Amino acid sequence: MSTYFIGDIHGHYKEMISLLNRVNFNPNNDSLWITGDISFKGPNTIDVIRYIRSLGKAAKMVLGNHDLSLINDYFKFLKNRKIESKTKELFTKNKDIKVLVNWLKSQPFVRINEHKKLIMVHAGILPKWNKNFIIKYSKIIQTKLVNEKISFLERLLDINYVDKISKKLSKIQKLQFIINVFTKIRFCTYEGKLDLFYNGTEKKTDNTKPWFEFKRRKLKSYSIIFGHWSTLDKVFVRDNMYCLDTGCCWGKKLTIFHWEDKKTFSQKSFTKDKC
Repeated sequence: MSTYFIGDIHGHYKEMISLLNRVNFNPNNDSLWITGDISFKGPNTIDVIRYIRSLGKAAKMVLGNHDLSLINDYFKFLKNRKIESKTKELFTKNKDIKVLVNWLKSQPFVRINEHKKLIMVHAGILPKWNKNFIIKYSKIIQTKLVNEKISFLERLLDINYVDKISKKLSKIQKLQFIINVFTKIRFCTYEGKLDLFYNGTEKKTDNTKPWFEFKRRKLKSYSIIFGHWSTLDKVFVRDNMYCLDTGCCWGKKLTIFHWEDKKTFSQKSFTKDKC
């Protein structure tokens, strides 16, 4: 049995299948862990969702920010609200879209394998968070995505800029902040304030830095697998942290990582231009 991790797919179905064929992935024996953001940007979002769903228990996925955007756009579509024409066409032309979106919103924000001492999340984890906190709030938010009414979920996913925890936050704002960490974090302070809009091109003058540069005393025995950060060089590895987003949606590569021997395999994007 092999354990594979694949970076942000972003609708690049052909590249995904090419990689899985290359490593002889067998869903009857192997498991495929997906770092989230399987949706949008690329040309075949629905094919990617269908395939990953078809893998059943062999697929271990977490939700990314673009997956949440797809879910939220579907809520707007159901209420006849304005969405991009390409997204509307994606919803109207696929008869199984309700089944696929319901499957997508049932996926967790964090996956943990205790035997292998692995944690997978789309974007990252705050340095002060412990495993119990991560598990607790991943389950709370996942349960709400599955069970709450659309009106509540639209509010929950309105996460543009909740950047820190404070006593002034409402319960839903606290959940929005945690979603931002799981799906959007790049730069933060050790105390947990996020900088969600810094693009990494200008010199930082404050005390924020990439979340993975802080010591994580409470999770030091775990390896952390994540995506979301395509501008990191190749497959990023530091202190048992692995970023697998190698920019397929920007005309670069899609990457799969074999856990047992730490080998990586990449497929160049078949789309030459940026998505």
